[in-house]
Amino acid sequence: GGRPIPRRRIWRNLLWILLFAGAVAVAGLIYSRTTILSVLEEAREEPSSAPPAGPPAEAPPEELAGPPAPAPAWTDTFVVHVSSFRQRQEALREVANLRNLGLTARIVPVILADRGRWERVVLGAYPDSLSAALDADRMRDLGLVPFAQSLGRGGVGEAPGIADR
Repeated sequence: GGRPIPRRRIWRNLLWILLFAGAVAVAGLIYSRTTILSVLEEAREEPSSAPPAGPPAEAPPEELAGPPAPAPAWTDTFVVHVSSFRQRQEALREVANLRNLGLTARIVPVILADRGRWERVVLGAYPDSLSAALDADRMRDLGLVPFAQSLGRGGVGEAPGIADR
């Protein structure tokens, strides 16, 4: 046999392994809290149109809803529906909270035949129901939102069926 490995080297190597594992865990957490779509949307935005870090003290709440989302390149988009409110003010507060978490949130007003007008809070714009459903599951699993469901037609439509996923 060979010489035994000094204890100091064992502990040093163990420390490097733990540091590397911690860095990988932190990177995984950061990656899981961002969507590729939000990164792409931020890259497209002008610096002056970046969403505010928080609601300004004197800003009218209407400004928090932001401008309508730009028309996507695909014809039928899907979003992740996270909440609905009767009152627009409540929906605006929810949008501000979600934006503070780094999510791309907006309001989609809908009129339901049997329940009247609602303000839906939705996240993202996805080219297919599968990517929206996967992000919805991931956001629920991470505890970012208590409810998340993929919806078709940019949030105006209903939830896609299982066959669509």
